[in-house]
Amino acid sequence: MTDTIIDRNPNILGGTPVFAGTRVPIRILFDHLEAGDRLADFLDSYPTVTFLEGSKFARCHGSARPVWTMATCRDKRQPTDSRL
Repeated sequence: MTDTIIDRNPNILGGTPVFAGTRVPIRILFDHLEAGDRLADFLDSYPTVTFLEGSKFARCHGSARPVWTMATCRDKRQPTDSRL
């Protein structure tokens, strides 16, 4: 198991940021939340995403930041990767 939450690989969905170990784009979580869905609804639809992963990004989405970027939601314990 990896500690990385985000994976961005050109061989997976053309480099779209996804939850690590899945093919689920992170953007889909934000789309669900913006539509008013609960995190539990998203996790029911995408069982390969863990509660911990989903909740980390749901908290970020609920912050006062007007624009989502990979840098604002990056796990602060992970080394910075300028490619993300």
